[in-house]
Amino acid sequence: LGLCEQHKPVQAQVEKMSSSAQGKVVRSFYRMVIRAAKQHDSFPALKGILASQRTRGYDHENQVWVNWEDSGGSKEAAIAASYFSELNGGGVFYLPEVSAAKIARTAFRRPCESEEDFDMHLDAATKAIRILEQNLTKGKKMGVMERETEADNALRKYDLVPYKSPQAGCVLLAHPLLQQRALTRSVILVVQHDEESSFGLAINRRVPLTIGNVLDSYESDLNRELSTKVRDGLSVFRDNVVFKGGDVALEFLSILHPYPQLQGAEKVAEGLYWKCDLGHAKELVESGEAEADKFKFLLGHARWGPGQLQGEVEMKTWQVAGR
Repeated sequence: LGLCEQHKPVQAQVEKMSSSAQGKVVRSFYRMVIRAAKQHDSFPALKGILASQRTRGYDHENQVWVNWEDSGGSKEAAIAASYFSELNGGGVFYLPEVSAAKIARTAFRRPCESEEDFDMHLDAATKAIRILEQNLTKGKKMGVMERETEADNALRKYDLVPYKSPQAGCVLLAHPLLQQRALTRSVILVVQHDEESSFGLAINRRVPLTIGNVLDSYESDLNRELSTKVRDGLSVFRDNVVFKGGDVALEFLSILHPYPQLQGAEKVAEGLYWKCDLGHAKELVESGEAEADKFKFLLGHARWGPGQLQGEVEMKTWQVAGR
């Protein structure tokens, strides 16, 4: 990657010294990189397991993003890593529309400043080839190259929405390759978002419980927190299923609904409200002014510190869907 003579594309260099030993080496490296890159482009699931190394993390204690110190890696490794980061759109995970072969061809045309720079990029190409070949071996062992898998289809169909900053009312789609148990395949509605924090609810994680189960279970954390007034308000929703809104504060019960007239309702987006007075909600359901199955109950929530969610979006952990 990045093989070139001073201020000249490497392809011109190869033509100039086609019979030289150096030219043969450059051509060999170019062929190896392009061949491995094309194999990765042919199998989305193969490219999908080639995640970039994270370069920063969120410090929860100080509530800021911090760059991780260089672990002593060489400049050659940093150059190679930059191309893999480019493959993943500057984030950690694979993006379907980015071509590995195109990145490789572009890299071979980039100018170098000196012979030393040329040698360093030659070493970077060596490292890139090794990483690609190791990933090919891993892919073969996993069977992702034997046939088109469901993962291939899912990754090809993964339609990226235009980049947007998160805001209240938007929906966050977890990247398909995100493998954190609490977040895998999550669809999260952002209920609140400002400079101080973000608050969201996973709306696609149904649990095998109903409100009636929760009310009847004296062992649940939520049940111990419920007042007599709240219990009475929930009585008309016994058949409503419960969703897991997140892994934070599982004793916290959130309610989503479409009724702006409910006392305590806070608008999240057009036609969607959060919170309500349960006593008032019970009255509307009993009078027929509201339907019980239009209420969604969620245990727990997701929460981010100042700037944390924005950083995760920039790393492509989440895709932001329109409001």
